[in-house]
Amino acid sequence: MGRARQRQPTIRRPKPQKGRPKAKADSPDEDWDLLRSNPIRYLEIANKAIMASPDDPKAYFRRHFAWEEIGAMELALDDLDKVATMWPNRPAVYGVRGCLLRKMQRFESAIADLDKLESMEPDRRLAGLFSLVRADCHAHLGNLEAALADCANLDEDHWTPGFGGAPAGDRAQATAAIERKAREVRKRKVAGG
Repeated sequence: MGRARQRQPTIRRPKPQKGRPKAKADSPDEDWDLLRSNPIRYLEIANKAIMASPDDPKAYFRRHFAWEEIGAMELALDDLDKVATMWPNRPAVYGVRGCLLRKMQRFESAIADLDKLESMEPDRRLAGLFSLVRADCHAHLGNLEAALADCANLDEDHWTPGFGGAPAGDRAQATAAIERKAREVRKRKVAGG
C-alpha cells in the first residue's frame, strides 16, 4: 500500500471587490487564514514574492506577519525596519512596528514609533487607533500620567477586542486597566522590584 499524500494548503482568494484586483495564487495578499493555519507556507510564499521583487516594501511588510506568527520577532522587526527605510513616509508602518516592539517589551522604542505615527497623522485617523497601545506602553513603564493622557485621547465610543495587545473593552474599561497596570508598575519600582 502506498503512502497517503498529504494535502498541501491552498490559498483562499478573497471575493473580488469593485476596483480591487483578485489576489494572485502565489501571493500572501489578504490571506489571513493561511497565515494563521500554516504560517510556514505563508512565509514560503512571502519569500518567493521577495525574490521576485526585492525592492517591493509590501513584500517585506507581508513577510513580517509570518515571522511574527512563528515567534521570530527579531526577523519580523528586521523586515519592518527595512519597510520603514523603503517607505519612510507611511504612518501605518510605524504603528505596526510600534505594536511589534510593544509585544517584544521594548516599550521606549514602541512609544517612539507611535509618537512618530502621531506626528505624521495630524487628523489622528491612524494615531487614534494606536493611542491605547502607546498608553499600554507607558503603563508598563509606570508612567501613569502619560498613559492616562493617551487614554483621554480615545474616542467616547471607543471599544476594542484588545488591539495590539492593549486591554480590551470600552474607553472606561481600557482606561481602568491601563491605570491599574501603571500603578502596579510604579508601586513595584518604588518598592525596588
